[in-house]
Amino acid sequence: MLIEQKQTLAAWFRTAAGELIHTRAGSLGDATLSVPDVVLDRPKQASHGDLACNLALQMAKPLRMSPRDVAQFLVDRVTQLDAAAASSAGAVPAADGAAAGGLCDAASAMIAGLEIAGPGFINIRLSAPARRAPVAAVLRAGAAYGRSDRGAGAPVVVEFVSANPTGPLHVGHGRQAALGDALSA
Repeated sequence: MLIEQKQTLAAWFRTAAGELIHTRAGSLGDATLSVPDVVLDRPKQASHGDLACNLALQMAKPLRMSPRDVAQFLVDRVTQLDAAAASSAGAVPAADGAAAGGLCDAASAMIAGLEIAGPGFINIRLSAPARRAPVAAVLRAGAAYGRSDRGAGAPVVVEFVSANPTGPLHVGHGRQAALGDALSA
């Protein structure tokens, strides 16, 4: 999964959560409600989808709603945002590199499905084009994939052999010496 994909999904959940807070804050008389941090994690079981979100569980008590009702609102709104991004030109960049980012195929939604599980968890399944996007990004980058100029010119100290003078040397010390030599080259 690309970082941009995860950031986009998190932004959609933040937007949906903000809208729900806006609609509920007046009836609750609490203008201090804010959107909690949106955390999208890989579920422990692959059968639960590609990502899981517990935002509905975090928001339910302050909003005085059931977690499943909050989750249903979030699912409905994020589905709308995904469909809008897929239908608007340029909102979801093409996987072939025509636009920067490569989140998904321009004519496809990023999300294949959202389901509410248990007390209010939201399981997210990515569409096939969204799942292929990281491979397309790697192929586009070619030999430059994974390279970075971050920290270029800054001195780096690499300490790679720390032999204990009171103990015998062993093969692990040799391995670390070779690794340190390669890193410093």
